[in-house]
Amino acid sequence: MVVTLFRPNEKKFSQVGWRVRLMLEEKNIRFETRLIVLSQKEHKEEDIVRLNPRGELPILQDEYYALHEEASMVQYIEENYPEPPLMPQREDRKNRAEVLVIFHESIGVFANNCRNVISFLSNEDTPSTSSAQNAFKEKVKECKMIVSIELSRWEKLLVSHGEQFLTGKEISVVDCGLDLVSKSYQSKIMLVEISDNFED
Repeated sequence: MVVTLFRPNEKKFSQVGWRVRLMLEEKNIRFETRLIVLSQKEHKEEDIVRLNPRGELPILQDEYYALHEEASMVQYIEENYPEPPLMPQREDRKNRAEVLVIFHESIGVFANNCRNVISFLSNEDTPSTSSAQNAFKEKVKECKMIVSIELSRWEKLLVSHGEQFLTGKEISVVDCGLDLVSKSYQSKIMLVEISDNFED
């Protein structure tokens, strides 16, 4: 049975399921993508809710299971499709622990920080009054700082390993899990667009 990944059709949600797609590609797993149109409430239809009672995406379905949390999908893929490995073997406890810690940081703190920035920038209209503009500018500065700190953290990690990947010479679940490109790029682009409307 072919693995199926359910994810949003809308471009603004294109990052949803990014980690899982990277994992599937790196492991050369044949998979189909089923695009769900959120604006038409397709994620609330019976066949989707049967796979995930919350009606949320992404969903990964194979012959045996349907999973609906990205961290569990990544773990499931690694354990059930072990080649090529994207985690150190269990016997290599030190390196495996490091990879697990950094992976969960990438899908936890990093993802939440970027999500908060993107959410603020997506939902805020440019204010019209002077006082509202000042408050908005301060929030934009705060967002810039968050993105800068996050990018600096991951850049230092890359440099410390002296490699092109975050935990060594080969790609790992950390690189798939970080989702750095889509989230940081989206944040930076939105910050540039917002900043163009204001003087520093």
